[in-house]
Amino acid sequence: RGVLGKYPLHFHLLGDCPDCRFVGNAVETSEQRGITVHGTQQSTVAENVLFGVKGAGIYIEDGNEMENDILGNVNICPLQGACRQTGTDNPESDDITQSGIWAVSLSNNFVGNRMVNHLNGFSGKASPFPDGRGFAQNFECPQHSAFGTISSNVFHSNQNYGMNLDGQFPRNVDRSVASNGLVTDIIWPLSSCDALTATGQDNGRTAVIQNQLEFGNAFSGATSLGDVQFLNLRVINSAEALFWQADTKPFADTSVTAYVKDSTFEWIDDEEIAGILGSGASGTANIADPGGEGSFLLENVSFVGDWTMREPAQNPESEAGDLQVF
Repeated sequence: RGVLGKYPLHFHLLGDCPDCRFVGNAVETSEQRGITVHGTQQSTVAENVLFGVKGAGIYIEDGNEMENDILGNVNICPLQGACRQTGTDNPESDDITQSGIWAVSLSNNFVGNRMVNHLNGFSGKASPFPDGRGFAQNFECPQHSAFGTISSNVFHSNQNYGMNLDGQFPRNVDRSVASNGLVTDIIWPLSSCDALTATGQDNGRTAVIQNQLEFGNAFSGATSLGDVQFLNLRVINSAEALFWQADTKPFADTSVTAYVKDSTFEWIDDEEIAGILGSGASGTANIADPGGEGSFLLENVSFVGDWTMREPAQNPESEAGDLQVF
């Protein structure tokens, strides 16, 4: 613990490395993280099982990591929230927002993973590191990097969030594997990290989080979040089925209008089932949607069981936008 680079499995500053593969490994009772992808692009982390790993289980470190495939991994903490760890170089990832998967960069593919019993199932935490970390610092804007494929993940029985996003407003940022994931035009006063293009157009880039199942967590959602859609999301027996804490924006792509689409929020009011799911004995299929101006559109969304809608989530005194459910 607390020794840099001392993790069970570690891709360290390997750049473009499509032949780098951690597949089918078991990692148990590590005191400092499980699998780390650091300064590496196009690697594969697949079908690994982690148990009792303290700190971030799968750790995407600096923000320049791109196009890595994080596929079909399982990370279980034996007791809910018991995998937090202190004394590391990143208290955010290992203690404050400890997660089964913790990433600065969401420009990677997270598909078919299962995260169970952590403080958070999955955290995309860019706001503490708005310029990136380590060797990538001052050459990144991770809150605005494009998302990879985020699909078919399961997060359950986590103490706080199933999915915990954090102020992501993805944009058409000029970065690639060829640039080692670094932003090529991160200069003042105009950068592809900016909200508007040089011609004044909205620089937003749509991201879709799809086919996700969450149950028995306290929350799911984000702080501020823009140009992001949840598609085919199912949340069961979470205290806040969707918690969108602060604000959002209209999609730059006007063909996309719904922030949540083809989704189901459910509360099963049964003590035995709630116990199996790891949730409390009572609650609601509740959405706390963002405040601010504009409409927040839900399309083809079902609410099953006891549910309420409250707005806005962050500041009850702010002027809430219109909520539209179709």
